Amino acid sequence: MLGESALALAQDTERLPALARMGGVLTPMTALGDVLIERLKKTGQFEFESEVVLEGMGDSEERKTR
Repeated sequence: MLGESALALAQDTERLPALARMGGVLTPMTALGDVLIERLKKTGQFEFESEVVLEGMGDSEERKTR
């Protein structure tokens, strides 16, 4: 992950979010965004899933089992 992060900074600068190009102390997702996710997926060793969980929807016990 560190290697792909470094390569994203070095090779994909133009594809990074605007905030990342300004610099500063940023989280990996803020700085590298989808560029890092794409690079990690291409290695074949990472998979990512996301799910939107709305507050107040359903039983909290039900959400824990998903």
